[in-house]
Amino acid sequence: MAIALAMVSCVACTSTPGFLQSPDQQARAVLSAQKFVVVPASTAGAVPLLAAIKPAGAAPRKLTVFIESDGAPWPRTSLPPADPTPSNPLALKLAAVHLPQRDEAVAYLGRPCQYLSPAQLAGCPVRWWTIARFGVEPLALLNRQIDALKAGEPDAALRLVGYSGGGTAAALLAAQRGDVTCLVTVAAPLDTAAWSLAMKVAPLSESQNPADVAQALQKLRMTHFSGSFDAVVPAGVNALFMARARTREVVQAGFDHDSGWLRAWPALARASCLEDQDRP
Repeated sequence: MAIALAMVSCVACTSTPGFLQSPDQQARAVLSAQKFVVVPASTAGAVPLLAAIKPAGAAPRKLTVFIESDGAPWPRTSLPPADPTPSNPLALKLAAVHLPQRDEAVAYLGRPCQYLSPAQLAGCPVRWWTIARFGVEPLALLNRQIDALKAGEPDAALRLVGYSGGGTAAALLAAQRGDVTCLVTVAAPLDTAAWSLAMKVAPLSESQNPADVAQALQKLRMTHFSGSFDAVVPAGVNALFMARARTREVVQAGFDHDSGWLRAWPALARASCLEDQDRP
């Protein structure tokens, strides 16, 4: 655990906003410090996603992909943020402190329209980080980039870890793909219809809802973490998903939507479906 705490401290220091660093530069600095290699966009002309991988020693048999949250919070207006890049990329930090098994490669995947230059962002539809954030096109981009991450080891067992809205996306991707062997969500809204009602926000009218495909996940090994003090994804909003998927939430006492997860991640990973073999 001492090693894990040291890594947490390192990530926190590396990701402290600098006077001259953009969010993209900060994210790439964290990835570089932890020896991740950025993977090019999978399709020419597509909106590029920030994706990076830290390969295992030789022929990894498992690939664990961490998927980022929806990103920047909405300001106190009816307008969405001008740029969805997260100011606190928690999924990236979880990937950085994750302690891989001997045969495990670890990857990080940003969401569509995050970490883009102003020129690139101008060509990214605002609906992709608002009402269609879990729609057909954004999910297709994520799927293609996961395929690119797997290209070097196509037979590796795929495990998806998603934080907040990244967990929503991970659940939908797991229902679509046939190669996912473990799904872990952290503070994720897994019934977006119930979540919209609970938060009194407009429904995600062009998005898919994990609760609608939950039955397809019944045979998948999965772990769903939630925080007892989470006001962003309140207790009870995922009840329908849990019932249909025949699974349950693992509630972390004292955790809210943002805090607690990073420091506890090594222990949480060992308590999840990610821990399917003894570690070295």
